[in-house]
Amino acid sequence: MIERQPDKDKPPTDLFDAGALGRMLHGNTHLAQTLATGLDAATEHTLEIEPVFTDDTDEELRIESICVAGGKAGVTPAPSGKE
Repeated sequence: MIERQPDKDKPPTDLFDAGALGRMLHGNTHLAQTLATGLDAATEHTLEIEPVFTDDTDEELRIESICVAGGKAGVTPAPSGKE
């Protein structure tokens, strides 16, 4: 779990509000976010994306790409459960 503190006046959180930038700009926008650096290459790491939507508006999550780098880094998608 990665904790971050996007606002110095609020406590650290492990949630990331990807829609905040879109709301500030009144629409869709592109976002690039570095989630972690310096991870141990000998250890398997998992990135879990769980959308947290509000009930008061229509929302969607579009993921164009997830990039990994370094050594023999790679991505193995988890089963979607829709098979």
